[in-house]
Amino acid sequence: MNAPFVILHERSRFHYRIQFGLRSWNMDESVRRQCFGLALRNKDMSELSSSVATFESLKDHYNPFAEEVWVIALNAQLGVIGKQMIFRGTVDYCLIHPRDIFRFLIQSNASSFIMAHNHPSRDVLPSDADLIITRKFFKLSYLMEIPLLDHIVFSDEKYFSMADHGYMRKWKKNRLLVGAIERIV
Repeated sequence: MNAPFVILHERSRFHYRIQFGLRSWNMDESVRRQCFGLALRNKDMSELSSSVATFESLKDHYNPFAEEVWVIALNAQLGVIGKQMIFRGTVDYCLIHPRDIFRFLIQSNASSFIMAHNHPSRDVLPSDADLIITRKFFKLSYLMEIPLLDHIVFSDEKYFSMADHGYMRKWKKNRLLVGAIERIV
């Protein structure tokens, strides 16, 4: 059936009504996951108010064999509404693209987000490439109005938070300064 539009209505926590044009039917959560592959929203997940809490929620996902990029979608109260591994690379490199990250965030209806990736080498200091890509995502996140709050580089035992080390504050200050200069000119 070629329907001109699809509408997903949440009727309760576990039941959804799908409407294709004029036809509709009910389905439970498991069928919705299988049919649509949408990011799940776990309403029982806790609030991430610090880099330590974020690290604790990610350290069980540490992969010693390949770099993985994780994105945590947050609501307005910093509650986790979705966590997903978006990219998997090799032992020392991972290609990432903004469209895949922002697709997940928009589908999750995120107000903000946290990026994280592991270093299989267990050296959690960010590389120059990590800093460059984080700054690009920081700028894009403000353009998309879904701000990047932190980027965490982690291993199984320790982590490095770019927000805790002042990178986000510095980039935000530079962004505000550039905006003020553009308004003057």
